[in-house]
Amino acid sequence: MKREIAIGIAVYNPKVSILTRLEEMLNNHFSLFIYDNSPESAISKKIREKFVQDENKICYLTSGKNTGLGVALSALCAQAFYDSFLPYYFLIRILSSILKHLSI
Repeated sequence: MKREIAIGIAVYNPKVSILTRLEEMLNNHFSLFIYDNSPESAISKKIREKFVQDENKICYLTSGKNTGLGVALSALCAQAFYDSFLPYYFLIRILSSILKHLSI
């Protein structure tokens, strides 16, 4: 089943709670794109083991080091667009998250 909405997440030294959150998003039929700025962290390794290596449940991107949020968001949007997701769906998720965090 082709999922209609993608969620992009840029992570840096993620907490263990991200594993549960990713599982919840997958259970709600979202396509997930993760850009990892800390691929050597223990939780990042668990993300790859649980969601990427065996079943390829998410699109996992990294450059192998911390390249910053701008590069991460650019890569996430480019990959989602390449995978035929309409850009505005993807960007609405990012913008609504930022606005919610800033209480605007």
